[in-house]
Amino acid sequence: MFLGEQEPSQLVKTLESKLVGILGILNIDNIQRSIDKYRSLWGCRSRTIVTEERYGTPQLGGSFKLIDQDGVTRSSEEFKGKYMLIYFGFCNCPDICPEEMDKQTQVVNTLDKQFGPIIQPVFISVDPKRDVPRVLKNYVKDYHPRLVALTGTPEMIKDVTRKFRVYYNEGIKATEQDYLIDHSIIHYLMDKDGNFLEFYGKNTNSQEMAKAISNVIKK
Repeated sequence: MFLGEQEPSQLVKTLESKLVGILGILNIDNIQRSIDKYRSLWGCRSRTIVTEERYGTPQLGGSFKLIDQDGVTRSSEEFKGKYMLIYFGFCNCPDICPEEMDKQTQVVNTLDKQFGPIIQPVFISVDPKRDVPRVLKNYVKDYHPRLVALTGTPEMIKDVTRKFRVYYNEGIKATEQDYLIDHSIIHYLMDKDGNFLEFYGKNTNSQEMAKAISNVIKK
């Protein structure tokens, strides 16, 4: 059954309160960093798998076959001829993923006005056990109308995440269907031939991302 957004359990809230008390002698920045580190066990948090300091173009991406929100098998070959903006996440993510998908929608809308529909927004689930096509079908309603959401078997997801070097890991489970996933927070820009061009992290806002992608397209 599709689960809605999850709130941290009472146990988590209690432990967070105790943590703040213990660290009360420290400044607020240190307290917040400690809380974020603890919360990373319970929800989606950023993991830097590709750093901003790099030389050359990282070898990311590759061909894939996954299942879309309509239950249709889709190949990466189908998207050739358009740029792809890909985000990896999961439908039960309570805050980070909705924020990042809103960002993706804003970016694509901005670029549509400038270049027309040359960007294909893509969402790839890292939670194949729960994110079946009917769940994705409901999820995409909140975002860009051209959004293609993809899932697959656990093996299919492992394959595509390995190619994009995406980190993801199930957190502590309350039940078999009640858990969050820790995962990297990165948008990948692919060229019209499916080759990796650039990536954008959580700290890049929609205006900055749209401008950066616009500059890439104009080259």
